[in-house]
Amino acid sequence: MQPKILIICDENEKWQYSIIKNYLSAHGISESYVASSLRIANDIFLIENIDLIVAPTTINGRITIDSILNKKLFYGIPILFYTFDYQEFEYHKKIGTFKHKKYSDIHFLSYELNKLHDNIVKFFYLKLNKKAGDYFFLKSISGKTERVYFEEIIYFKTKVVGCKIFTKSNQYNSPKSIIGLTSIIGDSIVRISEQYAVNIHYINSYTDDYIQIEGNKIQIGNRSAVLHLEKRFRKIKYLRY
Repeated sequence: MQPKILIICDENEKWQYSIIKNYLSAHGISESYVASSLRIANDIFLIENIDLIVAPTTINGRITIDSILNKKLFYGIPILFYTFDYQEFEYHKKIGTFKHKKYSDIHFLSYELNKLHDNIVKFFYLKLNKKAGDYFFLKSISGKTERVYFEEIIYFKTKVVGCKIFTKSNQYNSPKSIIGLTSIIGDSIVRISEQYAVNIHYINSYTDDYIQIEGNKIQIGNRSAVLHLEKRFRKIKYLRY
């Protein structure tokens, strides 16, 4: 079942919506609703059972993050904030916006949209419900190597909300590499290419190791896990050292 996603986008910046839509579509996610303002978005939110909200950091000249926090909108729903302004992203990092107590539940995410746009779209993840669950990042250095670049693995209400792993180079003709692992937000399902669907129960901490997959085994550096085939998806039962 597809999660219901609400995309908020400035009417004057429709090109941004196009890129977000293309990105989600490329990862097997079809957005359910679109809103051109926070007011419209809130009206939809009150009526529909929305699973995820994708919102710009600013809309119509106003800082969206502040508006959402001050008005306590969308409580308990994970939100991805995006910006196409790299300087804005760096500014927030520099002044420590997300270390401030007021923003203690906001964490950085980032996506490279497969060259759909010259800029890198930056996402922030806002967890308004502090009891929603835990989260952690697995992230490697990026560069012209065959290392796998980890992005977010986020738990929300004990389920994996999003996970993305992709190789920075040698993305083709490499059957042992995890290629193009894409996100399916909701229902704990993560899809690796068209061949695998994985429910990740636990992977420990931080790594920049190589990743390989062969048969039903996944190798992360000197650690390994077994993908146990189930009716609907493969499950990583454990990760041993």
